[in-house]
Amino acid sequence: MRVISLILRRIARASPRRRPLRGRANDPSRLAWRLVSFFILSLATVASAHADYRLGVFGHRPQEVLQRQWQPLADELSQALGEPVILEVLTPESLDREIAARRIDFLFTNPVHYIQEKYRHAFSGPIATLITVEHGIKTAALGGVILVRRDGPIRRPEDLKGRRILIPGAKGLGGYLAQAGWLLERGVRVPDDVTLLPQGNHDAVVQALLEGKGEAGFVRTGLLEALTREGRLSAEDQERLMVLGEWHPAGFPYKVTTSLYPEWAFVALPHVSPEVARKVALALYTLTDRLDAMPDPRFLAAGIGGFTVPADYSGVERLAQRLRVPPFEHVEVELRDVLHQYAIPLVLLACSAFLLVLLTLRLWHTRRQLEHQRARLASALVETQTILETVDEAIYGTDAQGRCTFFNRAASELLGFSPEEVLGKDPHELFHARRPDGQPYPPEHCPLHRALETAQKVCQDDVFWRRDALPVPVHVSASPRLENGRVMGAVVAFHDITEEVRLLEELRRLAAYDPLTGLANRGHLEQRLQEAQSAVQRSKRPAALLMFDLDYFKKVNDTYGHAVGDRMLQAFARVLRHNLRPTDFIARYGGEEFIAILPDTSLDTAVKVAERVRQSWAHTQLPLDDPGKVLSGTVSIGVAPLDPDAPLDESLARVDEAMYRAKREGRNQVALPPTGSKRLEAGACS
Repeated sequence: MRVISLILRRIARASPRRRPLRGRANDPSRLAWRLVSFFILSLATVASAHADYRLGVFGHRPQEVLQRQWQPLADELSQALGEPVILEVLTPESLDREIAARRIDFLFTNPVHYIQEKYRHAFSGPIATLITVEHGIKTAALGGVILVRRDGPIRRPEDLKGRRILIPGAKGLGGYLAQAGWLLERGVRVPDDVTLLPQGNHDAVVQALLEGKGEAGFVRTGLLEALTREGRLSAEDQERLMVLGEWHPAGFPYKVTTSLYPEWAFVALPHVSPEVARKVALALYTLTDRLDAMPDPRFLAAGIGGFTVPADYSGVERLAQRLRVPPFEHVEVELRDVLHQYAIPLVLLACSAFLLVLLTLRLWHTRRQLEHQRARLASALVETQTILETVDEAIYGTDAQGRCTFFNRAASELLGFSPEEVLGKDPHELFHARRPDGQPYPPEHCPLHRALETAQKVCQDDVFWRRDALPVPVHVSASPRLENGRVMGAVVAFHDITEEVRLLEELRRLAAYDPLTGLANRGHLEQRLQEAQSAVQRSKRPAALLMFDLDYFKKVNDTYGHAVGDRMLQAFARVLRHNLRPTDFIARYGGEEFIAILPDTSLDTAVKVAERVRQSWAHTQLPLDDPGKVLSGTVSIGVAPLDPDAPLDESLARVDEAMYRAKREGRNQVALPPTGSKRLEAGACS
């Protein structure tokens, strides 16, 4: 009807406009023109009773496939309108020409093409958004899929640089723009960093990829499932393909790589009357309700689940603006674009600053705790006070796969690696792959990989390996970086705890050794006595105990002062070390009393050792402050076997009795415990 009306208007404009002449009312030419006009108007009247509408569909797949897929929808609309709705699958260029010529009444297209046509022809928003269905699961969203061959070289997004990528065309959302935006976030710029090979439609992309014409392919979500449903993709071919960066959004039934965007838009063009547009919208929504109540095999075979109210396509528009595709190819760069482009580095810097504050507070708290311990340490520990004041925290960050994305100066100085040696690699493999004993360090135990796997912060003491193969004890704090609930990477902070480890060892040493003589203290002696007794029980080899008591030590303190007494104790400790074996254990038992454990030693040999110590001490002279004056002393020594079957208290009591026997019988001698004697009261002899 519209075509005939157009013809009539053109004929009317072309017909001569003559003023009627008197006497020529019955001019034959005028009469003929009236007859032709009447005939054409009659045809127009007949044609007006059989108006039709044209539905233009974006041709992203072969025409015969889309014609078969969407014909049930055209039939549904024809029935709703009572007029034929003619389905036409067209290329983007053809659609644009038909829309401009007003030869298309309804447009059904992907979101990006809808945005482009809306800006070109200034029409309003869609009347409905498509719902697809797969295995009974409905969705009104779509995304992009990046396909690679399973036996090919592509495993990570950056592997695509310099590669050939097969695409349907450069105008679709699911077949190009969604993938380009996803790769841009991961440092791959399309098309600058890759070679694009357009194939005309999505089906051709899959076929060309299987034939090895490219290393990767861009297709929209649902295509793989459609090809499988149509019997055009065999199980063997499915195994040959792999989805790069595949993830599984909740309630989304298709394989997908990128973020999700609204599905196709159904648009009534401006010249369509509001009454017809409302009928079409009602038909689309009614179709959805009917399919929910009673599935239709025609629509199920095409994966159509109905239509829903128009979705928000602003996210698609922002993606097109970011990628500078028509109609936004000439948009000026603004500050918000820069902030959007570098959002991740800015977030990382903010996280780093936050972590530094937390670590500073933690170090301050640790310093307060260590101040109470430093008061009891020797002057050598004073130097460690500067450690907490001069800490420069080392930090590095990774992506979701654990590859390093930044490596700061402090980390480089601490470990000896330059940033260039670490960026793009797994830090665990570089300086954390083995334990201090040389055994492999499994990645699943690494704090970085645990933080990425559990999406929780992990803190622990550990050991890193410098570039020169030297170990560095560190405290590690690994925090996951989350975006919309997804782990996008991690930030790892660590600092050298070599001094803290040394301090702890020093504290352990002070807890086990006498600070005056450097010998083990009484608490440590009890542990070694148990170990020695267990060794005697296992090996059946004898061990002996020696107890030493400096004679008249109280008199030395009273006469010369405690400083001289302390020097005498230190001198006697040196005599013991000189005369006993490295395998023998020596402890200060209390005051001027000392005990030695001699493993693998018989009682006779122990007596000889004790006699050697006694003589050595008798010949030791201790210089006094007065020139020319020296001090010497004697020692009483008790010797007893270490009984493997008796309680340790009994063995100590026997050697104690032997020592008191030596004192009782004149001092400056070695004595064995008297047979059948009872332990003397402490202090009976001095």
